[in-house]
Amino acid sequence: MVDGDARAALAAAMVGDGNRARVLDAPTTAVFLADTQPARRLEDLLARERAAGASPRYLRSLAFDIPALLAGGADALWRLPSALKRAALNVVLPNLGRVAAAASPTGSERAGGASLPTVDEPTAWAYKSTMPAVQTYVLGCAAHDIATHVMEGLNADAVRRAVGIHGSDEACRFAVPCVVATGYVPADGGKPPRSVRVTSRPPLSSVVRHNIVATAWREPMA
Repeated sequence: MVDGDARAALAAAMVGDGNRARVLDAPTTAVFLADTQPARRLEDLLARERAAGASPRYLRSLAFDIPALLAGGADALWRLPSALKRAALNVVLPNLGRVAAAASPTGSERAGGASLPTVDEPTAWAYKSTMPAVQTYVLGCAAHDIATHVMEGLNADAVRRAVGIHGSDEACRFAVPCVVATGYVPADGGKPPRSVRVTSRPPLSSVVRHNIVATAWREPMA
């Protein structure tokens, strides 16, 4: 978001005066959208994998596993024999956007002696796939001395309106994990738009564990 009107619309979608001011102050704000229905692009993905030399077996597995994982509770599909999986795929793919999330079984439930996976809902998968891109964007900006500020305090519906997908089929497809205010820090001697403070981070020992959560982190022996 670069133009003044677009930034003003986005600022109005933010929660909190601080977030709104950052969007208005920054010359650019990046809006990250998380695709909760990536299976719509499955045919393109399969074509790219096929062109890269992927095996037919891998392509068949990919064509089933992606829709099944994204169905948000389709764990029971793992119980099916391969032939039935292929038949189930014909149902899952065209209806993925309308599959209701069912309760996922716990890791202790088993079929054929094997633990079934606990599958997150589509929005969780979309966030997982999008946030590494956010980190890459922020680190890339830092490498060019460009300042960023990641903000999750927002009204997702209002953000979708600001970027022009509200009220459309796309509005149901895309979640909004965050937006990132982006711009150069004022040159030496320049006056920043507001005071800058640096908050200290918790010590490593308070956020890192050794093997299991109950075991405190131990510094490696020299």
